Amino acid sequence: MIIYALIITSALFFLAWNLIDNRKIHFIASLITTLLFLVTVFFAVANFKDHYGMHKVTEPQQTQQIKSISPRRSLKMLVYRPMGNSRKSQIVIYKNKHNKVVHTASDLKVTNQIVQNSKITKPHVVTSVSKWIYSNSTSHFWFYLAKKPSTYRVRHTFYVPNSWRVLSMKQTLALKQIIKNRSGQLEQKANSPQAEHRIRQQAMMYVKSQEMDAIHKNPKLSVTQKKLVAKRATKDFKAKMKQKLERKLISEALQTVKSID
Repeated sequence: MIIYALIITSALFFLAWNLIDNRKIHFIASLITTLLFLVTVFFAVANFKDHYGMHKVTEPQQTQQIKSISPRRSLKMLVYRPMGNSRKSQIVIYKNKHNKVVHTASDLKVTNQIVQNSKITKPHVVTSVSKWIYSNSTSHFWFYLAKKPSTYRVRHTFYVPNSWRVLSMKQTLALKQIIKNRSGQLEQKANSPQAEHRIRQQAMMYVKSQEMDAIHKNPKLSVTQKKLVAKRATKDFKAKMKQKLERKLISEALQTVKSID
């Protein structure tokens, strides 16, 4: 309505100043229409600039479960990307509960905070949204064609355990490349005759210990059952060796990317 009021008062202002010949009526009409026009302009500007006729409200907080963006089970990770040269403004990249990679909006109205604590067991994000809305029905009537209800602030607070790694996009890309390079080197080293011999000896000792434990629990194990125990122990040993290698690889890579800003 304020837009219509501006159009009407400006039209009356023009008519009063240009089309009335009687001096007395001209003066009174010009004064009234000028005041009406200035008042209308004042309220229109106040609405556009300072949200006159509106007030701030904060919606109930929403909590959502989040997941690590890393495909590796041994590496839990949250990634952020600074916006421009400001360290205060950043985009946070993560996986939602549906395992889909998402990120916070690249908007100056959006702020992101990451909180790490050893007491946090379930990683999650708490979102708080604050908006401008009309103060009452009168404000809605006058300003619905001018300043619309809008979001003025969105705050995301991410809560993750201390075991999670919080890395920048640069660090994440460097980490991926380092792991790729080191993985090839370690694989080549593990395939050397000396390493293969050492691993074979360790595997035999592990399988033997598992067989002894099984026989201790059940002295009447059949040959078939012993073979099954040995098969499971071999598989278990390979899995543990793979996990150990991966943990070492990730630990070394994380130490390297610490210096990257």
